[in-house]
Amino acid sequence: MKTKQNSEFEQEREKLQRSVFNSVAHDLKTPLASIIGALEIHERTRDRLTNENKDALIKTALQEAHRLNSTITNLLEMAGIITVRQRPSLYFRSKNFHCITLCMRCFC
Repeated sequence: MKTKQNSEFEQEREKLQRSVFNSVAHDLKTPLASIIGALEIHERTRDRLTNENKDALIKTALQEAHRLNSTITNLLEMAGIITVRQRPSLYFRSKNFHCITLCMRCFC
């Protein structure tokens, strides 16, 4: 009976891990896609864009970059890797940074 319970528990844990990982991946990829999209449009059409449109694209990219930075900072804080006062960029310079490991530490 314990084996069945352990198996059910493991399946539920794996399901939760996949769900959390998918959510984290979405929260990281969405602003990144917006940044890339805005900058690609700017790069490809800058000769035809008004200054207003150029500014709007740059503003969008900057806002999404701040959003991405906030998400990464929150993940690092939840993982206990940094405190609110530390700078996440210091951790990313480490040779031992692995995004998958970070996500597993946060949510498993």
